[in-house]
Amino acid sequence: MQRPKTRVGRHTDPLTNKGQGLYKAFGLFVVLALFISNSIAVSASTITEDFNGESSYPKGSVVSIKKGEPGDIELTDLNNSEYLLGVVADDSQSSISFKKQSSNVSVALSGEVEVLVSDANGDIVRGDFIGASWLEGVGMKAIDDEKQKLLGVAQEGLDSVKAEEYGGIDTENGRKDVSVGVIKVRLFDKESPLASASESNAVQGVLSSVVGKDVSITRAVIGSILFSVSLIVAAMFITSSVKGSFISIGRNPMASASIHKGMVRVAILSVVIIITGTAVAYAVLAL
Repeated sequence: MQRPKTRVGRHTDPLTNKGQGLYKAFGLFVVLALFISNSIAVSASTITEDFNGESSYPKGSVVSIKKGEPGDIELTDLNNSEYLLGVVADDSQSSISFKKQSSNVSVALSGEVEVLVSDANGDIVRGDFIGASWLEGVGMKAIDDEKQKLLGVAQEGLDSVKAEEYGGIDTENGRKDVSVGVIKVRLFDKESPLASASESNAVQGVLSSVVGKDVSITRAVIGSILFSVSLIVAAMFITSSVKGSFISIGRNPMASASIHKGMVRVAILSVVIIITGTAVAYAVLAL
């Protein structure tokens, strides 16, 4: 006589059914993270736009928008720094360039560019804020005791050996002999509150201390969203796994070993998600 077959109840792997939907969510999260990281990387690159101005403006000149003429530019000094725009640059070296048929001067609006600066307000070292100066088209170390629209942050110091003597200029402290040279400057994002760039809220302050540099509100929001999404996706994985495991064990207690292995996989995947989200968020803040 044949022994009757015992039908064993099927168990549900925590990573099947609803778990498959979570896999898709994880995939979308990875794609989103990569897309945002790529977008941030592009935004960190040099972007130029054409404007109307004198073609004789030397490369590295700091320029402002002419009041009442948004398509025209002029050299920047402390008198018109309210309309500071960017730096005259070579569009062939930019990542993105917005060309205009009727315009003849390319202006770098973001990224890291070479800028003409002077020592009119003291020696420039890496990390100093750069703003307009008394000398047209030339930046200098930002003035501390007055609000000033800033251009960006110096990525290197002004080498006195390479700087050339310009001569005397009129400053708020009288006549002063200055030297002019070229340094690399990381331009501020145009959406940043430049007049108060050194002030930040509590969240920005914490994030800035983590990455060791000033963080704009845009990057702070994007980084926080990425990190929060990674926590939510990881929580969804864990919640679905635990729920599915209880159901599976109730249906088939003998499948507990297989279910435990599935939960371990879910735990590992959740950790990977959180680490990925943290790494991408840090990259967004640090760029």
